[in-house]
Amino acid sequence: MSIVTALLLVHSTDAAAQDYSLDQLLRIESLILSKDANGLLRYFRENPEVLAGNDSFAQEMRSLQFQLERELRTQFRGGPGRQRTASSQY
Repeated sequence: MSIVTALLLVHSTDAAAQDYSLDQLLRIESLILSKDANGLLRYFRENPEVLAGNDSFAQEMRSLQFQLERELRTQFRGGPGRQRTASSQY
């Protein structure tokens, strides 16, 4: 069972559930399974409606977006505990 399908099944009784297209769900699943963090963040920027709802799925996607952005910032900075040198400040 796919990650996205499992999330939707768990939260399928959510009264505030938004309608997501099969294409949206398959694309999100593909990006997650391929571990394409930048692609997933780009998809969220290009498809803000996926994050806009009050349903559980949208909440999970916003949480995922936040976590990915935080991880990418940490990687960009060189990770936790890395000492900054004059050359790494730029």
